[in-house]
Amino acid sequence: MLTVRGRLDLSGVPRLRERLLRVSHSPGSRLTLDLSGVTSCDALGLGLLVAAARSARHSGGDLCLVAPCPAVARALKASGLTRILPVFPGFDGQSGAGTGGGPAPAPPPNGPDQQKRPSQREGRAVPIKRPRQDSNLRPSA
Repeated sequence: MLTVRGRLDLSGVPRLRERLLRVSHSPGSRLTLDLSGVTSCDALGLGLLVAAARSARHSGGDLCLVAPCPAVARALKASGLTRILPVFPGFDGQSGAGTGGGPAPAPPPNGPDQQKRPSQREGRAVPIKRPRQDSNLRPSA
């Protein structure tokens, strides 16, 4: 478990990135970040958490977030990271498991038919309709 303190922003992200690079974890293990000491988290911090999760999954492991303060929990939820990262409101230090009154969140589905598809209006570029040019009309020179 890695305890994180301070702000996950431009000033705090480089230090956490260095700490994450120094953490040696065996393939298939779960890296747990105790966020109880984190006071705020911006887009840079969220991006670092995504990168850490990708790195852990690349080695066959996982990343788990524990005890975020309400502001950080809101940032995680607003960004959609709670759908892809297990987040627990508390931590049971003896068993090494997160506490939250229920089982650990399931990992995101892997199959394309199991993933939530965005609606047609979400994330899709709308083509710009240009006036049709008549082949008989030519611009004047």
